[in-house]
Amino acid sequence: MTAEQTYAIAHRGLSMHHPENTREAFAAAIGHTDVIELDVRATSDCTLVCTHDRTLQRCYGIDRHVGQISWDELHEIAPDIPRLQDVLAEHAQDVGWIIDCKVTRPRAIAELERVVASVGISWNSGDSLRSGEPNPAGVAAFESADAKLLQAFHARNQAGVLELV
Repeated sequence: MTAEQTYAIAHRGLSMHHPENTREAFAAAIGHTDVIELDVRATSDCTLVCTHDRTLQRCYGIDRHVGQISWDELHEIAPDIPRLQDVLAEHAQDVGWIIDCKVTRPRAIAELERVVASVGISWNSGDSLRSGEPNPAGVAAFESADAKLLQAFHARNQAGVLELV
């Protein structure tokens, strides 16, 4: 990639035209972006879902914590929130990915590793991140605001990681 080239990252999917972190937002971004960034949280039964906020208040007007309700209950009260497994299974090889991990529970991190592997996505080694190039299709970078989690994840997976500052 030269200095004149740019690439597009669809933050939470094509969230300018669709509700953020929804299957519709992700599907709409395909063909218009190089990379999709999505946020991941875990429900009380450790189902990984695509949502940014800790609670459902901002997007759904419901004062409930995502991590304190089961997937079945979440799906009933906020049906637009997709499971990570479904989003990645549908679009794994269409774009590069930045997975912004909002959870630190070891069980949830293990589930994230399992889901990503199950759909054939590999972790970026960090080379393209250092050179400023986008993740190729079917490759993900791990992102978090938790520096200790980033270090542990990198050590465990040799993955390129992005620290939110």
